[in-house]
Amino acid sequence: MKTAVVYKSVTGNTKMIANAIAAALGDECVYLGGAEGAPDCELYLVGSWTDKGVCCDEIKGFLKGLTGKKAAYFATCGYGGAESSEKYYDMLVERARKELPEGCTFLGGFVCQGKMPEAIGERYRQALEKDPGDTRSLQGLELYKDGLSHPDEKDIAEAKAWAAEVLSRAKGL
Repeated sequence: MKTAVVYKSVTGNTKMIANAIAAALGDECVYLGGAEGAPDCELYLVGSWTDKGVCCDEIKGFLKGLTGKKAAYFATCGYGGAESSEKYYDMLVERARKELPEGCTFLGGFVCQGKMPEAIGERYRQALEKDPGDTRSLQGLELYKDGLSHPDEKDIAEAKAWAAEVLSRAKGL
């Protein structure tokens, strides 16, 4: 099945997951790259970095054009580790799914935690210098520190397994 992995990455987290997904797809993957220049395929695994709970505009626009195609969505975000992250991840996938046009078959989503830029960690540290008891900044700094090791080997393995499952389901349709 002719498959494309289309993604946008800013810090490298989403690129790392996209590369793992393409490797899992093997010869089925005929394209790995940005939305511009993506070929016509039967299946698209589309990925984005996350900002304030949504995918980037470039990926939103690409998703909107997938009429009559099969598609799945993957993302990385700074939030993770907590039990509540699963609900957040589900929300990210659902928001991306809503960008798809009628006539597109949605095959699910995968989200994992990624490293946040150093500037975000610094922002939390500066806020805590001003107010050491600021609960929101304390939690944010912990998320920042936890994310420094992500995507990790477990995230990569889960992304590969997810991609293989999506491909299998797409072939069955």
